[in-house]
Amino acid sequence: MDLQRVKEILAAESEIPVHYHVVPIWIESIDLTSSMAVISPRGTH
Repeated sequence: MDLQRVKEILAAESEIPVHYHVVPIWIESIDLTSSMAVISPRGTH
C-alpha cells in the first residue's frame, strides 16, 4: 500500500473501509522505520 495513502486514511475524519486479500482490516499505525503499515483484522483492535 502506498504510504501516502495510509497517512490519508489515518487522517480522515470518517472511517474508510480497507481490505487486504478480501479480508477487512484496521490500520493501527505506520512504522516509519520500515515504511510499512501496522494492521489487524477488523474487530480485533
